[in-house]
Amino acid sequence: MSGLRVGDTVIVSGDWLKHLDHAGYRTGYTGQLVETRSGYVVFDCTRTVVEAMCADQERLRDRVRQHAVAFGISGVALDRQVDAAFESLHLDGDVLVYGGGTGLGGSGYQRRIGPQATGRYRIDLGWPFLVVDPTDCDAIVSDPARPPDTAGPTPFVREDPESGDRLIINTPDKNDGWTAVLRMLAWVETRYGFQPAGADRALIADYTDARHRGDDAHRGYLDALMSLEERALAHVHEREPGWRLFWADACLWATPATTIPQR
Repeated sequence: MSGLRVGDTVIVSGDWLKHLDHAGYRTGYTGQLVETRSGYVVFDCTRTVVEAMCADQERLRDRVRQHAVAFGISGVALDRQVDAAFESLHLDGDVLVYGGGTGLGGSGYQRRIGPQATGRYRIDLGWPFLVVDPTDCDAIVSDPARPPDTAGPTPFVREDPESGDRLIINTPDKNDGWTAVLRMLAWVETRYGFQPAGADRALIADYTDARHRGDDAHRGYLDALMSLEERALAHVHEREPGWRLFWADACLWATPATTIPQR
């Protein structure tokens, strides 16, 4: 928790998502820190994250339900046992509904949380969410912050008539290297199945947020981002060994053209 500020992008989880037989968490959720309370956190997150939280909670409830049924418990007694272990958490349209049991929140009543004007949800459930290390999570749920024009760029948008080099990733501003990298990552993920790890997606979100805030914190992420970029391009090279990829003026090119199959 040391050094965290309101508005920072964080990965949160809780003891109920821990593995029973070894260290680490099944899932981490990406959000923006709102406040801390006695070591626990309140955070904002997107609907995608909320949907994942609901799915994880239902899986936990199903596990308790199956165990109870195996012991012959049914009806109202079954519902009470499930609610006592893990509270209900689900979406009713755009509204997050939780409570009704005596589980983690101990509320005994139902509460409804609608999205804010930004479309994000403020997760203030009274549950002991903690900021965790992304590397301790099996999976991280997030919406990587990407400009709207970075999804699925068309490869080979231009060919240099003199050199034969083909332009793969184009950017409108030759000084905007970050948009170029985001486009490249989206292209490699979509076309070649490259899957950034949860920590990589958190890194992208953190770096983008820092850039938007206009502070110098984003400079601390550059080495890790360069490593991610190198891994993505190496992923392409493994599948297209005849290619030589290079950057020029925030655009990604491939050469020689004769070795590159048209797609």
